[in-house]
Amino acid sequence: MREWRGRSHDVLVLDDGFSWQGTHYRSLSAIARKITGTAWSGPLFFGLRSNCSPTRPPAKASAPVTRLMEADDGAG
Repeated sequence: MREWRGRSHDVLVLDDGFSWQGTHYRSLSAIARKITGTAWSGPLFFGLRSNCSPTRPPAKASAPVTRLMEADDGAG
């Protein structure tokens, strides 16, 4: 179920697709496109998936680099 612009839209899940307003659809995206008039991800539109991309694992920290610097003693 999804509410869009003040209207409630119920979708029935079938073995071979989906049914909305008595019509068979192969994907939720096709239904979302009919409801909104624009291209949508069906699972995103119906709240089955978030819009966030999966979190990447943190990058491995490299070992600290220690660099010894010789003091400039003015001689040279």
